[in-house]
Amino acid sequence: MSFRGLGVAVVALVGSLFVFGLPVASADSCPNAVFRTGSSAGLPDCRAYEMVTPPFKSGGEPFVETGNGSDGVLVRSLAAFGEALADGGFEGTTYIATRSASGWMSQPITPPRGRTPQDVSQDLSRTLWVMFPASPAYRFDQRFYIRQADGSLVEVGPVLPPAAMAVWQPGDYQPEAAFTYKGGSADLSHVLFSVQSASDGVSYLWPGLGGEISQGGGEDGESLYEYVGSGNSSPRQVGVDNS
Repeated sequence: MSFRGLGVAVVALVGSLFVFGLPVASADSCPNAVFRTGSSAGLPDCRAYEMVTPPFKSGGEPFVETGNGSDGVLVRSLAAFGEALADGGFEGTTYIATRSASGWMSQPITPPRGRTPQDVSQDLSRTLWVMFPASPAYRFDQRFYIRQADGSLVEVGPVLPPAAMAVWQPGDYQPEAAFTYKGGSADLSHVLFSVQSASDGVSYLWPGLGGEISQGGGEDGESLYEYVGSGNSSPRQVGVDNS
């Protein structure tokens, strides 16, 4: 999983509460004095504890994945809480926690058939997922999806070519492990991923694209691809050959 380092200001984890440092100039005239009570009263530099996740989380311990400062954070919990359903499975449920005038709110974003997000946009409004469609044509028909801010899912494009899925047989190398997510643009309008050139006699490369095969990415190397926007049926080759 690849997440950008967006400078989350997480400074401690006390019990099951996430706390954020809020740097302000003077401890004697803190503008956030209303929050500097209890455990926060003795903190220097106008820092204060704020409760980000609800106190009751079904016994699960949340993990911070990334964030965009002190106003938003991506959180994953092995136990679903709030309005989340048990969609996360063994990998847990992912939440976007945002800070508002009335406090922190945690919204579950793991879609049905979702696992954990591959990436998140810089403003935390969009997340990238690899999932199976509702009616997959093949057993390992995985595709990239973008979850929009309103919760809707938009398909970006398939991970592996249909030709590779059609010839796969039980006992062959698992095609779900034949690709690696490499990264994306800040708004996830560009998605980069690599595919292993071959394994167990099955080629996982997209046919007809040509391009360069780099070495060291698996048994026979790998090739780098890119999706731009949504609704793609195939990616475009990133590498170029000698011609």
